[in-house]
Amino acid sequence: MRLAQLTHGLPAQIHTPGGGGTSLGPFVRHVVEDSRCARPGSLFVCRAPLSRTPLYARDAARRGACAVVTPHPLETITIPHVLGDPQSLLTLLLGRFHKTTLERVKVVGITGTDGKTTTTHMVAAMMSAAGRKTGTIGTLGMDAPGYHGPNSLTTPAPADTAHALESFSHRGVGWAVMECSSHGLDQGRLGPVRPIAAALTGLTRDHLDYHGSLENYFLAKANLFLGLTAGSLAVAKDATGWTNRLQEMRPDLHWITWGKGGNLDAELTEDSLKGISLLVHFPDGSTAPLTTRLVGSFQRENILTALALAEGLGIPREASLTALSSLRPIKGRMDSITTDLPFNLIVDYAHTPDALENSIASLLPLTEGQLTVVVGCGGDRDKGKRPLMARAALQAHRAILTSDNPRNEEPQEIIDEMVEGLLPEARERMEAIPDRPTAIRRAIERASPGDTILLAGKGHESVQIIGSTHHRQSDYGIARQTIQEISTKCA
Repeated sequence: MRLAQLTHGLPAQIHTPGGGGTSLGPFVRHVVEDSRCARPGSLFVCRAPLSRTPLYARDAARRGACAVVTPHPLETITIPHVLGDPQSLLTLLLGRFHKTTLERVKVVGITGTDGKTTTTHMVAAMMSAAGRKTGTIGTLGMDAPGYHGPNSLTTPAPADTAHALESFSHRGVGWAVMECSSHGLDQGRLGPVRPIAAALTGLTRDHLDYHGSLENYFLAKANLFLGLTAGSLAVAKDATGWTNRLQEMRPDLHWITWGKGGNLDAELTEDSLKGISLLVHFPDGSTAPLTTRLVGSFQRENILTALALAEGLGIPREASLTALSSLRPIKGRMDSITTDLPFNLIVDYAHTPDALENSIASLLPLTEGQLTVVVGCGGDRDKGKRPLMARAALQAHRAILTSDNPRNEEPQEIIDEMVEGLLPEARERMEAIPDRPTAIRRAIERASPGDTILLAGKGHESVQIIGSTHHRQSDYGIARQTIQEISTKCA
């Protein structure tokens, strides 16, 4: 598509330095917002601060960009300029450039404090079981049959999402289930993507360092529902304050709620470290048993959210139940590490007080011996959450407080803030080991038969962020190495 065609009717003006070039402008082959992704044929949308705009624009031009979107002309840039507001133009340009893809690939958005990743993969599995070729976009990457794209953000940048959906479409994928974070929704990262359905898994305290208050956090989440067209499917837990507010904001949506008094509900019939079983109550009054390999009684809520979406999207129940019964635990989400040693070892992404409480409460009745949790708090993040995390950890028999991406803070100082205000008898059940690998080894080495160890907070992550450096480090890798060392000694 020619530049003039792509920008026709938009609040922008084409400026060609030197007055050369054709009236239609260069041929645009891709729209990018990261100068490092620019290549021949790229239209680079520069959303950087004005002081940095020339630097990134030069970098994009050097890499072959055919044009640049900036608020003002740049003297040192010789490629055509599209003059206007880069932030608003990015969504418009991506929407026009990827118009066909956005019409072909239907997107389901899932938001909430916890459970987004698990629920996203549940819904994708149910769609696939029903014969709908489906991709996922979220914390674990951008994936579809025959395609994998890495992702450093839960909700990618608008151009990255559009490019992923384009790749999905080229492979015959007609559906995508997408995690929508509060940061992503607040920053408009969905761009031109307009989901046809949305779900809220739940809402508790998180990211207040960014949002400032729980109210602002909720309003960021609410953007997902505010962006739906009238009549679209919306799913949430029945009769919570957050759900009631969303329904007041968007009474014109097709709401399906779950829980007591909702359209769907489920009773927990079996709970073990091998998975949970439920008796599901459907909107028409029918019931069906469901046995899963997902660990944790709180998974009931994720399952009900996913089933409510499936009902609203017309997925046959048999396909939904079959998919859920065969779904393996999601990486880093109450995921057991196989070991020949006589104790249980579980990796979970729980990094909020509510999620940690739920994980511990689920594991306590399933643990014959002692439950030990290894957990930390992120540096340069919500400090008010730190003591809440320590108090949640105290619900286990023992807790080892350690590092979790300390960034620009001292790990020991973070731990000190976690235990601040705790009584001496509570601190007796806690141990501070700032070095995470050492903390994990300590927990494993002193485990007794029948114990359970919960490695919480990092989940699937493969790096530890210290300062601005990403160090390769994985709870899975540390645990497996320690187990191997123990097994070798015992051989």
